[in-house]
Amino acid sequence: MEYILIRHFGALYINGDPATEYPVLNGEWFAPSEHLRLGNTHGNGLPWIDIGHAYISVNPLITGISLECLWRKKLHLAKKVLIDGLAYQMRLIRAGAVSDSDLGEIGMFVDAYGNGSAKDYPKVWYDVPNSVSVDEGNYFQFSGRVARENVVLDGAMASEFCGMAWQPILEPIQPALDDKLQGKKLSIWTTAGDFVSGNLLELNDYDLVLEGGIFPEHSREQYSKHQFQAKAPAFHNPVGAFRRKADYRNEKMAPISRSFGTLYIDGRPAEPGVQLPQSAENPKIEIGNSDGRFIHWVVVGGLLVSRYDLVVGISWNALVHNALIESREITIDRLPYRIRLLRRGEDVEDLGEFKQYLRALGSPDNTAAPRKRVWLDDLGMEGDPFKPAAVRLRDGQYEMRVLNAGDRKNASWIPVLEPVQPELSDAQGEKIAIWTNTGEFVTGDLVEINDYDLLLSSGLCLSDDGSGHSPWVSNSGFCMAVDRKGIWSLQTYSKEAV
Repeated sequence: MEYILIRHFGALYINGDPATEYPVLNGEWFAPSEHLRLGNTHGNGLPWIDIGHAYISVNPLITGISLECLWRKKLHLAKKVLIDGLAYQMRLIRAGAVSDSDLGEIGMFVDAYGNGSAKDYPKVWYDVPNSVSVDEGNYFQFSGRVARENVVLDGAMASEFCGMAWQPILEPIQPALDDKLQGKKLSIWTTAGDFVSGNLLELNDYDLVLEGGIFPEHSREQYSKHQFQAKAPAFHNPVGAFRRKADYRNEKMAPISRSFGTLYIDGRPAEPGVQLPQSAENPKIEIGNSDGRFIHWVVVGGLLVSRYDLVVGISWNALVHNALIESREITIDRLPYRIRLLRRGEDVEDLGEFKQYLRALGSPDNTAAPRKRVWLDDLGMEGDPFKPAAVRLRDGQYEMRVLNAGDRKNASWIPVLEPVQPELSDAQGEKIAIWTNTGEFVTGDLVEINDYDLLLSSGLCLSDDGSGHSPWVSNSGFCMAVDRKGIWSLQTYSKEAV
């Protein structure tokens, strides 16, 4: 007998409260202020059919929902959701146009569900990729065979056809399976339907080796296509190797680094880590637009800190000459930042932000340690001829010292950038740049702000792996939606010519 896999997880939340009965009836009655979302598992969780690349809700979650309400609640958009700490893209079921014979995911769902079980199945909205219209929709229904229809609803007529249903699909967001995942905690659904969790120790051409790997009890259920009889074998394995043909997701992101901007000495681009010649008394030092020799930055809380010493053999007096100590605004690639030094803690021996910076860098085995002396800000010591620095000792540790302001030997400059961020309401209608919490760079014109997303026109998403994908960004075809929870920084471009 052929079986399908049903997974149970997640819940539908209405204004923060989990729904207790499904489907939720008369979705058209939802007020504009009511918020709908999929979230963490409540009770036994929602049942989902595994169709290989995604999970489709076994049943519609909301009935009686019009096309206008679907758009009003943004349920037509593909958007990122977090369920039990794991990321998915939530969207509508996809298929070809009515005139197209391609049933797409509708066919996969119907094949798994079984036509004979669908006598009272409602009409369900579905998505035709690359076809976007506020007054046009598509629905399917099946009972013995699949029927699809396209409806055009002008203006107020969009509230008609309110007997339709919303049945979401979840597509797991998966990172690239490479060495960057080693040491990370993973969650895996196997192709046999088992749920596996553990720390990735090793990956090879055939297996993933996990430490502390477990099969939670009743991790999945197997159902006959026609009888839906549950079979729930239990598994447990404290350590093991698992085949690579599986659904895997990273639960912890690696530290984020970014590369932009160029160091300029006396108006000329210079390599990061440049040693100033002894003859250079007061060179002009600045950070400006990217010119091929990028500066690498590491994210430290809400700051960007140069990953390496940017200039070596520089005195405190030279930093003063170039206004590089106290916070002041500069522009890099048409985006505003405040540049300054790392700040000491309140205690005389507290390295403050420098200590946080060292933690972000990681061990000296995989990143170059800063030089012997790194200048820190002199808040509270402004009139003193001696200035604070983090000094590296023989054992590799650092401690606070004071140096003569004119001392250059082995002294280095590590700049800090603070993104200048406007009030969100002031950014509407402007061209903006967003860094996400996971390191993707997003640009576009901000056209709409709501409690959950920012909508951009002419949106572009850039990621390190070149995929253009971000767990915080979804694209509906005519605009790009950015989840506000995933925004690390938001800046507006200056009006100057590119």
